[in-house]
Amino acid sequence: MKNRSLWLCSAAALLLAFLVLSVPVSGEDEAGGVLAPREDHPLTAGKIVGLLEGSHHRDQELDDAVSGRLLDRYLKGLDPVRLTFLASDVAEFEAFRTRLDDEIEAGKLGTAYRIFNRLQQRRVERLGYMVSLVDAGLDELDLAADESLDVEREDADWPADAAAAQALWRKVFKADVLTLLLAGRTKEDVAKTLGKRYSEQIHRAKQVRSRDVFSAYMNALTATWDPHTSYFPPRDAKNFDIRMKLSLTGIGALLTVDGDYVKVEELIAGGPAEKAGELKAGDRISGVAQGDDGEIVDTVAWRLDEVVDLIRGPKGSVVRLEILPAAAGAGGKPKIIRIVRDVVKLEDQAAKSRMIEVTRTDAGGKEVKVPVGVIFLPTFYVDLEAARQHDPNFRSSSRDVAKLIQELTDAGAQGIVIDLRNNSGGSLYEAVELTGLFVGRRTAVQVKDADGESQVLMARKPAVYDGPLVVLVNRLSASASEIFAGAIQDYGRGLVVGGTTFGKGTVQTVTALTSGQLKLTRAQFYRVTGESTQQRGVVPDLALPGWFDPEEVGESALEESLPWDKIPAAVGFAPMDRAAPDLAVLGRESSRRREADADFAFFRARRSLLEESRKSTLVSLNFETREKERKAREKRLLDAENLWRKARGMEPVTEATSPTAPEFDPWAKEAAEILVPRQVLSSHSPETR
Repeated sequence: MKNRSLWLCSAAALLLAFLVLSVPVSGEDEAGGVLAPREDHPLTAGKIVGLLEGSHHRDQELDDAVSGRLLDRYLKGLDPVRLTFLASDVAEFEAFRTRLDDEIEAGKLGTAYRIFNRLQQRRVERLGYMVSLVDAGLDELDLAADESLDVEREDADWPADAAAAQALWRKVFKADVLTLLLAGRTKEDVAKTLGKRYSEQIHRAKQVRSRDVFSAYMNALTATWDPHTSYFPPRDAKNFDIRMKLSLTGIGALLTVDGDYVKVEELIAGGPAEKAGELKAGDRISGVAQGDDGEIVDTVAWRLDEVVDLIRGPKGSVVRLEILPAAAGAGGKPKIIRIVRDVVKLEDQAAKSRMIEVTRTDAGGKEVKVPVGVIFLPTFYVDLEAARQHDPNFRSSSRDVAKLIQELTDAGAQGIVIDLRNNSGGSLYEAVELTGLFVGRRTAVQVKDADGESQVLMARKPAVYDGPLVVLVNRLSASASEIFAGAIQDYGRGLVVGGTTFGKGTVQTVTALTSGQLKLTRAQFYRVTGESTQQRGVVPDLALPGWFDPEEVGESALEESLPWDKIPAAVGFAPMDRAAPDLAVLGRESSRRREADADFAFFRARRSLLEESRKSTLVSLNFETREKERKAREKRLLDAENLWRKARGMEPVTEATSPTAPEFDPWAKEAAEILVPRQVLSSHSPETR
């Protein structure tokens, strides 16, 4: 997966950066100075290796080959954009390429700490140099020079020597200055902000502790098995549990580390940020302010947990975020957004429905409105505590969807769209039960464990709906969503529409260690046909264009992801006896509608700008050039939105607003169009309106 901003690194490297920078300081061990492993670290490392070799789904031993990949993963996690180490450092570390496995098995971790201590040395040198640039004054910078910074450095050469490193660091400094100037800051304010930022980064670098190094090293090791296997030290294990329970008040966003920034990884459906509509996945957070009048606190290079602590707060209180929008590209202008904190409740995560009317003609040539029910399911959930207590009314996704189906059909819905876009999974049991609502007591999925033993999981209840069905998915539909969509497709029960899904076909469990937890990939999902969803995902019957580049988003874009494979089909599997639609005809009709649709035209314009930002590998360090580029990008977005507003009979705006669902959702509308036949019989149509 390629870099698309200066600070972007792969998912596994992001996790490493999180563990290096996010662990809070306590008196557990000494910070600063030369770091060395603690007495308990070799024992914990040995237990982790034992679980990886004995219980992971991938049959792999810690040997010389894994040792080499471990070195590469560790260096990439510590210096993802090759900004800090010198080429001579990396050449020195090559001597350890085939020795790390032997050292770990012998209970020795000294090399990992030697590499990290060198990183600390270079990091302090880099930040000290950047402080000296601030002290020299911003007037010394030539912001009219025709210079640029390469923002795709994942595969770049490390700086050859100290002089080359300083030349690179100077460009990074200019990029920092320009970002703040383009946000409307004065030179005096920029100098003050950057001086404080770099000085705090030096202080934070000196607060790194032995356990932080151990976490980074162990996660480099687990990442050589697969990208979903991770080590959580004690504090991170606690935060992982909090995330799974969604029990804290905040903005409803999952955050990760993206170089020196905290980045939005995912918005929780129904959460405050998703409801506000301004924060997007991929946006980077550069500052946080409390209330409507609080001063923006610069959070660049802060630990993740510290930024999260600033964002969390009492229900009903206001937090303001200074963000670098993903859609604006690496050289974009910062933006300040306002969010009211709230608790993310089960009700906010629950399935929701609405009705979309599709215009058709009946046999007599009259125009009719055909209602189609759309059920949006953001996650596969179940209230386990209520279920354990045998509460007959416990909440679950399958129960809620069954109720919504009944409500929609009672209201006259002539078909159902199950919307699983951005649904990253959840309860395996619920995926099976939801499948049963449409196919009855049939196998929904097969699971094969690390020992090669397979089992089938079947829905326990009869089907509740037998009418027309479309499943709407995109690249972020993963895991349990892929189980459901794959089963509906394999049985021929309905059409899968949208984009190819994520391709996560693995199962993880969490094992407690003496110190921390290990999330381990132990099994793999397989469709009833025997094919895995791993890497390939579920390919839709009818494709719709989407926002995500499959080269950058999805399981196949993650390093060390398990390969696709196949097992025998489930015993007794056979497609349901239903007439197959003519996909070629449906595809041509869909293409014609999308080409003439104002919503899809607006989407194409916005996606074009986003793709240009993704493909840009150089950021200008010339102030006038950057300002012109920003204004041109904003004008194109504004012009596209006003064309869309004109087509909808709306008043034009002077600043782009980037409307979102449900105001702007051509995919759900097109899914409903695909579901309804081109011509309907009057005897089966609702009353003409």
